[in-house]
Amino acid sequence: MITELTLRIWKKPEIERGVVLAFPSLDAAWASARRIMQAELRPTIARIYDAVESAERTEGLDVFRAAPILAILVFSGSEPMVSAEQDMALAICAEEGGKIAPDGPFHHWKANRYVAYSQKWQAAGYFNDTIEVTGNWSAIPAMYAAMAAAAREIFPGIHFGAHWSHIYPEGACQYMTLRLPPMEQAEALPLHARLWEAVEGLTLDHGGSIAHHHGVGVFRNPWLARELGAGLDVLQAIKDTLDPGNLMNPGKLGLRPAASAVDVRHD
Repeated sequence: MITELTLRIWKKPEIERGVVLAFPSLDAAWASARRIMQAELRPTIARIYDAVESAERTEGLDVFRAAPILAILVFSGSEPMVSAEQDMALAICAEEGGKIAPDGPFHHWKANRYVAYSQKWQAAGYFNDTIEVTGNWSAIPAMYAAMAAAAREIFPGIHFGAHWSHIYPEGACQYMTLRLPPMEQAEALPLHARLWEAVEGLTLDHGGSIAHHHGVGVFRNPWLARELGAGLDVLQAIKDTLDPGNLMNPGKLGLRPAASAVDVRHD
């Protein structure tokens, strides 16, 4: 339980610059992001979209015909720092084949970043969900390809798109949107469960983590023991010591449920 919290704050940045880039491949965009972060540059925003999500955001922009992968970088701070980091980052992108593109996708993202884009699909009867996982740079290409293939094998007409929006020296968060067309709920829910099982299982197969910044709740419980191993036993021992009555959030984080708990995935 948190009873008191102290927050760190920053001054509003002097300037902000957004740059849109077109890359010839995901491999080139991933390499640029990895090199930027390992060079200890710190863009305030770094986003890479796969071909599916790029196409949705770059319609009518000629540069993306030959280089179909969209990336957005944003630099904030003092003018000298922003200029220096931007110049160094763009030089890395150029070495990987990235080309500066019109900045419309950046402004569209900034204007709509808090809009829940799933609402229009749900209103039309589609089944829409997002899953975010984490992987090291060495694992992400094979992990992404395996997940895309698995999703399309489960349901060939699925919409499967991904972007990478939290980027680190060692890897990134892979944020996926999965959308099924209108159908009966009795048909959609088993497909939804199979999609989650495939994505989370493949994440662990590739040495990744089954989540990044979304809550784990109870839905990710089935995979936590495999990810944490003996660490889950340590967490359970700590929970039992601090909460011997199992009153606080029983059944969360893969820990012991309450005696009367119902499995929301199966009951």
